[in-house]
Amino acid sequence: MGAQLGGVLRQRYIEDLRIVRQNYTRIDTIVRSTDYDRTLQTSESVLQELFPPGSGQLSDLRLQVVPEHTVATGNDRLLRAWTASTCERFATAGDAERRAHSGAWAAQDAKLSSIRDALAAATGLPPSSLTPSSIYIVADTALCNMDHGYPLPSGFTSEMYNLTSEVGDWSLAHLFNTTL
Repeated sequence: MGAQLGGVLRQRYIEDLRIVRQNYTRIDTIVRSTDYDRTLQTSESVLQELFPPGSGQLSDLRLQVVPEHTVATGNDRLLRAWTASTCERFATAGDAERRAHSGAWAAQDAKLSSIRDALAAATGLPPSSLTPSSIYIVADTALCNMDHGYPLPSGFTSEMYNLTSEVGDWSLAHLFNTTL
């Protein structure tokens, strides 16, 4: 997927619009990524198609090296500014949302309570971490596994996926949509 995106970006910005130089130079291109293996690997994949081998300052290399810059997750204010750990106002807004609509949040939690122990057993996560405001992580991981042909954890059923996805979508909508 990253390689496809890199190819599309190269076609659009380098070949069609000609607003990015065809050859990589460290002066023109700066890459910033979050400090997670998957995002670093994705950006590497994008960059290998955006600036394929031979398109840089050292054109005889079989691999075009493009440096990626990152900051430790706990110190990243640019790419992870929306997390509760890096933005106090985000945490405050989430708490205010849950207080203002406590009945609705309790109803979503009640939906999860019917599968919480089985879900904990299937995922290895502590039951206390399987809350409406964090369950989207479980649903997203399951979706990625299914989309890429990887098996779901033993004991993780399609019903569990459907419920975690429903509650996760609901909670994200309520955390980020101020018009609800």
